[in-house]
Amino acid sequence: MRKAVTLFLLLISIAVLAACGGEAADAGGKLRVVSTTGQIHDAVLNIAGDRVTATGLLGPGIDPHLYVATEGDVSTFAEADIIFYNGLFLEAQME
Repeated sequence: MRKAVTLFLLLISIAVLAACGGEAADAGGKLRVVSTTGQIHDAVLNIAGDRVTATGLLGPGIDPHLYVATEGDVSTFAEADIIFYNGLFLEAQME
């Protein structure tokens, strides 16, 4: 459990540091946000609204435990300014 908490805090720290500085996300100034599950995608849309360009990867009926990123998903991740995912092995291949 302690190892998981340490890993979580490390990932959060890296994400915060990566978000510091840099240029605007794009010409419109909107962040490109990618989320994995529908619940996380809904939360992003409800919190950020039209201030972000949000992309959800897993549609209804897709089991996130069996998720394996496709080449298109990898491209989407690479173009994103931030990625939201549940972790704790819900999205099997994201860890």
